[in-house]
Amino acid sequence: MKHAFILMMILVFSNSCELFDVDYDTYTIDNQSDYNIIIKAYNHLEQSQINLIDSIFLLPDQQYDTIKLSGEDSGTNGYFSSTPDSVCILFGSERTKVYTCLTPFDISINANSCQDQGNIIQFMDTPNTFDNKRKGYDYTYILTNEDYSNAKLIE
Repeated sequence: MKHAFILMMILVFSNSCELFDVDYDTYTIDNQSDYNIIIKAYNHLEQSQINLIDSIFLLPDQQYDTIKLSGEDSGTNGYFSSTPDSVCILFGSERTKVYTCLTPFDISINANSCQDQGNIIQFMDTPNTFDNKRKGYDYTYILTNEDYSNAKLIE
């Protein structure tokens, strides 16, 4: 009886390792431009309140990486710590590109609510690959000198 109990405990503990979900997605912002870049993500919780979610600084040829759970436990934050409704990308102190969404949204429901092609908030539209081992996607948002040229001049 004692041996059966010990064997049962060993089986329970060895199977408990399977309860932990190791599925995760990776998110990379790759600055391939010749400019320092600051990315600021905002969320308007109320009309009069604007909250800064994240501020990311990238030197030329530098990457920002983050890892998040994938699957049903994951959120729709993408590259940021919370879901933004607007993102401002500053190229040095010379040019800026602003991406917005009409309202804070669940990207799986309102995939067409954001304007502009290449909107960083629409992370599911950025190039990605699937990793079968960890059952997650690798999303990459690339900023180039062409993005700098297309950004609005700060006056």
